[in-house]
Amino acid sequence: MKLIKFGTQWCAPCKQMTKELEAISKEFGKDLIIEEVDAQKDPRSNVWGVMSVPMLFLLRGEKHLECWRGFTSAQTIIPTIQSYMVGS
Repeated sequence: MKLIKFGTQWCAPCKQMTKELEAISKEFGKDLIIEEVDAQKDPRSNVWGVMSVPMLFLLRGEKHLECWRGFTSAQTIIPTIQSYMVGS
């Protein structure tokens, strides 16, 4: 499973997400790949309709499972990821 964060260098909420992503990474370890990408440079931004940042996508393979827009706490994201891991 993979969590991708689209952000930019100038985005304050994107920078705040770093601490949240660290907590998520600590919770799941190697069971979850976390990727941070620059929304202004990554071509997936246009394909996936990234219109605001930060924006996070949870994927299993190439299938989109969930999407979060704006700053979202680890406390909100972790249970959702756990529910998909139980169902895998």
